[in-house]
Amino acid sequence: MVSDHLKWLKEGDCERARQVKIEALRGLAVREYNAPNRNYYLSYANELESGKLSEVWF
Repeated sequence: MVSDHLKWLKEGDCERARQVKIEALRGLAVREYNAPNRNYYLSYANELESGKLSEVWF
């Protein structure tokens, strides 16, 4: 995802990139018909939003 690259920019807004990624993951989940894949997207978005993931994973 483009948001993955934005976090490495020195002047990039890391928090905004995180929000874009969360929105993108939730958008993918809405369009996904496969339940395990949908769960992956939603779980990843929730973990990013809650701050449980380190910066390495974002």
